[in-house]
Amino acid sequence: MAAENPTLILVHGAFHKPSTFHLLTPKLEALSYPVVAPQLACSKGTSPTVMLADDVAIIKEVMVPLMDAGKEIVLVAHSYGGTPGCAAVEGQTVAERSVRGEKGGVKAMLFISCLMVPKRGMTSSGALGVGPEGPPDMPFMDVKGAYGVLNEKAKDVFYNDVQEDVANEMMKETTMTQQAFGCFNSPVNFVASDLTIPATYLFCENDNCVPIAVQERQAASAPNLILERCSAGHSPMLSHPDRLVEIIVKVAQG
Repeated sequence: MAAENPTLILVHGAFHKPSTFHLLTPKLEALSYPVVAPQLACSKGTSPTVMLADDVAIIKEVMVPLMDAGKEIVLVAHSYGGTPGCAAVEGQTVAERSVRGEKGGVKAMLFISCLMVPKRGMTSSGALGVGPEGPPDMPFMDVKGAYGVLNEKAKDVFYNDVQEDVANEMMKETTMTQQAFGCFNSPVNFVASDLTIPATYLFCENDNCVPIAVQERQAASAPNLILERCSAGHSPMLSHPDRLVEIIVKVAQG
């Protein structure tokens, strides 16, 4: 009898919602991978005081019942999603749960063009080289009260290689999405170099949001990472979904 595929938890990035995976999810499900894509608190627009810990908690709320039911998990995180996604793995690997007599666990993780926080105690804003508090300086974002909202410059930043009609649809949604700043200003207490499971970083070579040089520098902070490359911009789930499926399957079956 063939082994059951692990459950894929897709973690979206800042300014986005789970719909960013709408082209990817059916391709993975067609290969018999269960897929769950939670809505993070940071871009829900319900509270300006949301912090990184709130996003970590949401990921764990999805993961823990699945693991308790004996499911193995592969976390697939995009952009900012790599920070709470990585933090959610702490103490939840298959090996760590087995020691406690618990079933299931996280078996692997994929970072997709993520901005990596290089060491514990730093914030995402610190990794970006800006101050620890307040909104980060992003020309594709307008500050509206306690939130950040994408402006028209974001189209070339996030969707530079995405089919025009898909990019336009995403812009309709993301320019209405309110992003809380607290997630960028929260100290990170578990980072990629702390992972004890196989972890892969996918470089997106034509990324206008996290330039390839930044990706390479950030990934170097975690020497344990397995490295993959693609020619996509910042959103390969929209522009190169077949290539991304190939990499996800490789990670899941590794």
